[in-house]
This record gives sequence, structure tokens and C-alpha cells, in this order.
Amino acid sequence: MSEHLDKPASGRVHDARLSLLTDIEGAEKAFLAGRRNREADLESAVRFFLEFLRGFESFDFRGPCVTVFGSARFGEDHPSYQLARDLGRALATAGFAVMTGGGPGIMEAANRGAFEVGHVCDPRIAGSCTSGSVFALPVSASGVFHFGNLPRNAIIGPKFFNTDLSLVKKTRVGGATVEFRAEAFNVFNHPNFGQPGRIATVGSTSFGLITATRFPTGDSGVARQIQFAMKVLF
Repeated sequence: MSEHLDKPASGRVHDARLSLLTDIEGAEKAFLAGRRNREADLESAVRFFLEFLRGFESFDFRGPCVTVFGSARFGEDHPSYQLARDLGRALATAGFAVMTGGGPGIMEAANRGAFEVGHVCDPRIAGSCTSGSVFALPVSASGVFHFGNLPRNAIIGPKFFNTDLSLVKKTRVGGATVEFRAEAFNVFNHPNFGQPGRIATVGSTSFGLITATRFPTGDSGVARQIQFAMKVLF
């Protein structure tokens, strides 16, 4: 649905002041229709800056990262698919984090190759521990277990961000007090992911991977929840 922009006699468009928390339909048209005052420009600039901060927080990697994007949706039997898979495997072996898009083809191949590198090997199995292995079970080739050298907090989980908001209004009604409450949990609806898999077994497909949000529904850190309550004190 398009939005009609009222124009005064001078031909200028009325100021369209954008909210920092909501999207306004037709905002792009208002931005391009004519000159705005500096207050509206500053508000837009702050909003863009906050979006950048959220993006930087989402892609906060501990080491160097290579991004792979490609629209070609080749199948597994295509030479380019295998080449991208080999590239993802080589980057991960060299210590780079590999970030790809979610589509099939080239992006899937690079993601798949990088994932195949970070496996857990067993020294008791001949040829299991290659140069691409990241973790090994604390056991010698002869089958004798020993203490490992993995330090504490080697597997780092995601950040946690949660903001709750509560508004309370009290009103005297005769000899009683009526209290109205509006509460919002995770008011900015920030996604909080769960901890990565921490069970290192040979052939594991979940070790080091995040597969769920941080807490089940109803606990802290879940998607935004809003509730209202009223209480009468007498």
C-alpha cells in the first residue's frame, strides 16, 4: 500500500521524523522527497548506527573470518560445488572462521567443507587424526587414557543480552489503591542462543554447534513477552 505525501504550497514535504524503535511505511519516499530538518537527519543517523552495532555484535568472531556468498545453486556432482567444499575445508584447516549464506549450492558447499574439518578424532584409530583435526580424545595409540591439555572455557558460548521494562501506575479510589502494571521481558527482542554442544565424541555432529535458543519459553532471554496485571489494595 503506497502512502500519499502531502505537500505545502512551497512544494516541500512535511518533515517525516523516524522512530528509533519502529519502521514507518513509506520512510524511503519521505527520505528522498525533499529536504528535512537536521533533527530528523540526526535521528536517522543514530538509527543506522544502532543497526551497525547490532550487526557487529552478531558477527563477533574471536579470530579471522572469511565470508563466502554465491547465488549459483550447483548440485553435489558439479565441479564448482566440490571446489567450494574444498575451499571451505582448507580455510577451516588454516584457522579461519567460515561464514556463508543459507542458500544451497556454493554457500552450502563451503559451509559443509568447513564443518567437516572441525571433527573429533580418536588416536586409537589409524588415520583418524589428520592435520585438519581440531580435538582428539585424551588416549594414546596403545589405548591408555591420560589427562588432556584442553584449558577451561575453550569452547566459548554466545553473548547474553536481556532488557526488561516495567511500568507501574497507582491510583487512589476511595479508601483503596488500584495498581496497574505493564511488564515487558526482553523488550528489544534480542535473540539469545544456547550453549554449543560440549560432548566430544568421535563422529559427533553436535559438538561445538549451537542448535537452540538459550532458555525454554518462559525463562530469561527468550523472545519478547508482554504482560499486564491489575491489583486492588484495600
